[in-house]
Amino acid sequence: MNTPSTFGEAVLRIAPADIHIPQRLGLYFPDKAAALGRLMAIHGQRTPITVRKSAKGIEQPWTLIVGMHRLNGALIEELPFVFALERIGGTAADALDEEASENLDRRDQPPLERAIFIHATCEAARARLGDVKQHQLAAKARWAKYKAGEIRVEQALQEEADDASDTMSLAYGWVETVAEAFGRDKRTIHRALSLYKMVIEPFPDLTQALSDHPVVGNNAAQLKAIADIKSEKQRRAVIEQLLGNPDLSADEARVAVGVDLPSGPAPLPHMKHVNAIAGGLSRLSATQQKQNLDTIVGALKSDEVKRQLRDRLNEELGDAR
Repeated sequence: MNTPSTFGEAVLRIAPADIHIPQRLGLYFPDKAAALGRLMAIHGQRTPITVRKSAKGIEQPWTLIVGMHRLNGALIEELPFVFALERIGGTAADALDEEASENLDRRDQPPLERAIFIHATCEAARARLGDVKQHQLAAKARWAKYKAGEIRVEQALQEEADDASDTMSLAYGWVETVAEAFGRDKRTIHRALSLYKMVIEPFPDLTQALSDHPVVGNNAAQLKAIADIKSEKQRRAVIEQLLGNPDLSADEARVAVGVDLPSGPAPLPHMKHVNAIAGGLSRLSATQQKQNLDTIVGALKSDEVKRQLRDRLNEELGDAR
């Protein structure tokens, strides 16, 4: 049985270099860390970070749980210490859950980072219920069906969102109204898991750079335009287009790789007939066109149109001379 986690009795002062930073859930934003470090240097540290004693084999005596940007800010500013609360007891999964929970409460969280934390919170909820293996098998089967073309991506995502929301409700005792108050209703979870499954999970090497993209990175609608692409190959191509051009939008990148056609005014309904006539005439030889001149001229419906055609042909012949 795991020991329930608690905080130590005192706020600790720890040298930043004595804290090990493990692999994190969230994305790292250097500008944010630098800004927090400057504020901490001028005004002091208002909120302690959270640490636990390091496991054997880790050089630093402390390991970070929550507060990556604050800790890195302190390192940038070369502050002599940071305030920290020690987590006592609990498991590595509890530490991950705590990191996810704190970050979910930040309202200015970029969409990709929020998707990472919502996914992590869902996994932590399933761990509380002890159905992680069962979920993993169900999820694996669900996405295998999608890749085999047996179900559409919308159905797979909806099942994933329903499963996640129901699990979270059981694990945390949330009801729908409370979930909506926290911005974690099924629609929110669906959007986040869509980003996670279609953008973050397939391309972990591109996620940080995409989040840093000045046009797309913090725009949920633009990111959705990427997640909506069915082909994984085309999704990667769109992301790579964006990473190669900081001024490009997701819509423009979709056009560039051939997902969408260039936008423009819609053709008038009668143009399909004009295009059919022009295409048909161009496939006739000069002899065939000559043999069928009576039919072609006879199809013209007014003398005015015939006169305009005559004048246009005279201009054409005059230009040729």
